[in-house]
Amino acid sequence: MSEIKAGDVVQLKSGSPPMTVEKTDQHEGEQPYAICTWFENRKYFSEKFSVASLKPYVEDSAGGFFM
Repeated sequence: MSEIKAGDVVQLKSGSPPMTVEKTDQHEGEQPYAICTWFENRKYFSEKFSVASLKPYVEDSAGGFFM
């Protein structure tokens, strides 16, 4: 499938808050996908994304995250 796996922290390549990968899967004839979860303004979100649209969320040297 891909190098993204459950437990990884990712973001959309186009930019997004940090998201945790809950599960990855691929159905026959379809692109691999990831179920990702995140919090924004104390609200919980969960969504399915194509793995091709995700990248690892990298912490910068100052202790923050790049978006």
